[in-house]
Amino acid sequence: MYWDINGPLKSEKDYRAEAQRISLLDIGAGNCKLYEVFNEIAQSQPILEQYYYNIPMDAEHYKKLEVKKVLAFEEYRRYLKVIINDGKEDYEDRVNMDQFMLMIPNSNLDEIDFSDLEYTQEKLTISEKEILLENIKNYEKPKSYRNDGERLANRIYFEKYMAIEKSQTLIDNMPNNVFVVGTDFNENTLIDKNADYVFCNPPYSEFSQWSERIIKESNAKVIYLVIPKRWGNHGNIAYAIKQRRAAVSIVGDFDFLDAEDRKARAKVSLVKIDLRGKEVKTRLGHRVKSEECKIDPFTLWFNETFPIDAKKTEESEYTINQNKANEHKEKIKNALVNGSDLVSSLVELYNKEVEKLNTNYLKVSELDADLLKELNVDVKNLLNGFREKIKGLKNLYWQEIFNNLDSITTRLTSRTRKSLLSTLMSNTNIDFTTSNVRSVVIWVIKNSSKYFNSQMLEVYDDFTTGDGIKLYKSNANFMNDTWRYCRSEKSKLGKYALDYRIVCHGYRSEYSWDRDKNILSDAQNQYIKDIVIIAKNLGFIIDGIDYERLYLKEKHLTTFKPQRDKPLKVGTKTLYGKIEEVYCQSHIPNENGERVMEKDGVIYVYNDDQDYTWYQYKIGTQYYHEDGIRTENDTFTTIRGHSNGSATC
Repeated sequence: MYWDINGPLKSEKDYRAEAQRISLLDIGAGNCKLYEVFNEIAQSQPILEQYYYNIPMDAEHYKKLEVKKVLAFEEYRRYLKVIINDGKEDYEDRVNMDQFMLMIPNSNLDEIDFSDLEYTQEKLTISEKEILLENIKNYEKPKSYRNDGERLANRIYFEKYMAIEKSQTLIDNMPNNVFVVGTDFNENTLIDKNADYVFCNPPYSEFSQWSERIIKESNAKVIYLVIPKRWGNHGNIAYAIKQRRAAVSIVGDFDFLDAEDRKARAKVSLVKIDLRGKEVKTRLGHRVKSEECKIDPFTLWFNETFPIDAKKTEESEYTINQNKANEHKEKIKNALVNGSDLVSSLVELYNKEVEKLNTNYLKVSELDADLLKELNVDVKNLLNGFREKIKGLKNLYWQEIFNNLDSITTRLTSRTRKSLLSTLMSNTNIDFTTSNVRSVVIWVIKNSSKYFNSQMLEVYDDFTTGDGIKLYKSNANFMNDTWRYCRSEKSKLGKYALDYRIVCHGYRSEYSWDRDKNILSDAQNQYIKDIVIIAKNLGFIIDGIDYERLYLKEKHLTTFKPQRDKPLKVGTKTLYGKIEEVYCQSHIPNENGERVMEKDGVIYVYNDDQDYTWYQYKIGTQYYHEDGIRTENDTFTTIRGHSNGSATC
């Protein structure tokens, strides 16, 4: 932790005689061992500098290893990725230049295989590669001495050391320079305790709860936690990190098998959580981390403690409504996952939201009258607002029924549904209950046939555009004029027919949630849904369509469900390729009494366990059930969506 705070390794060129003065909050400080160790390292650092900065820490280890091959160079002036061998097996390692040279007996470069040298840096030019090799060949061992002025610097000093510790005995034995700012962790807030760094080795039985709170509340630049290696399995810690938009790294992995104070079998990680913002350029051109936290802990705490759902001024009304609509859709989707039917789920959600509204308005009514007056709250306006919210809520849930219930959506087009919903909401104050929903659905089923002709003509009329019609020869002159003039009075067109290629004009939203998604817009999807509804009303059986998987600029196929009396023959072209073999799984005994028999190009397989006969087709290496095979003759329409909002059918 000391060396991590002290910064990266310094070269002769980069070395600066700079001391760091830090403030640190030690949570569960014990006897302040961290304070003592940091001071010991700082005092002995003039000696350690020669070892840490100039001679690799694992020098003896690397001298025992034999270099097999240099795989790659990364940050080529400092680090190399090599394959080394310790007499057991090959493995990759990342070493600095000093470690690399120590691995070579007597710095003999002839023993290294450079033939398979790979460069991972895309920006490396040929000249830079040559420089890299020259740097290796002309390597000189670093100097191991510094002047006296430099020896005394580059240490970490405690400007302020704060501690939270429950045990009075341990507090009494703390150094005089330690400030005790709290005793019981659970009774102290961290927001008001400003420090550069926070350190904690929490009790392992509660490490998840402690870690979550420390991450959320710490008013610091960086947090260091000594916690079990399994910490990544705890979602509350991950969520806390996400809330603070922090960067996480592992400084090192350790155990306490040989610990001085308390020996334990625990395997732990020193986890570094960086709360600072992005790197910024200094006046001298150096890149340093912003000292300010990305997310202010007080703001985070305030929003969680007092979750005021107020409209943010920087957001437009449209953005707010759209976000609410998306949240509403997600609620319904989650409810349906639980296994309930649509009607029951919607009624349950509606009742919960009404209950929430009632609770919120009751809380407001409990406020002091003088406070309401001070806040300029008009009770009459409050009542009207409540009434409008209930009305809007009913409207929202009835809309969900009309747009998502199969009994309605398979019979009525979007325009018809919208008209009926408008009538329902304007002429009656019908409650959103299970019985009322079922009554409306029954009425729609009984009377839907009345709308078949009108909605078919409406859809046909929508398709009548300059891009989608064919005029008879006698009216061809009309196409020489601008279409907008013709469209205003369609009766002037005389006889016309829709072309096989129909362009449905629409639009895509300028807002990112619609524009940036590579899917068809709601308007485009609605065109397709209306076409399918008309087709089903006319008696066609059409395969189901996953509208969420219709992507822009891709060609999508919608097909009929064929009612075939006879099996497809070998050689038939399908949408998946040509049929190579035809199998018949039959419960009817074969004529010759054999289990397998071929007749007229069909391989019959008898199985007395089956209840019916069905066909299977081999195409390439795949086998398909008869229900899953479609030919060109089964095509209902092809669909292609365009980024301008149009859809071509």
